[in-house]
Amino acid sequence: SKYRAPRDKLVCLLNCCRVITRTLESSDGGSADDILPILIWVLIKARPSRLRSNINFIQAF
Repeated sequence: SKYRAPRDKLVCLLNCCRVITRTLESSDGGSADDILPILIWVLIKARPSRLRSNINFIQAF
């Protein structure tokens, strides 16, 4: 909820994906199949407030 604009929220999510990708590449060269489970784990651990409404907001705009 720190970011208000849909684009800013999406950029934040993309930055998270980039960090995950770089970490996988530097460790054991994980595949694209590893990104989604790790992203889900990060979201669970982060426990963002109003996740569903933020997703709807990004999709709407």
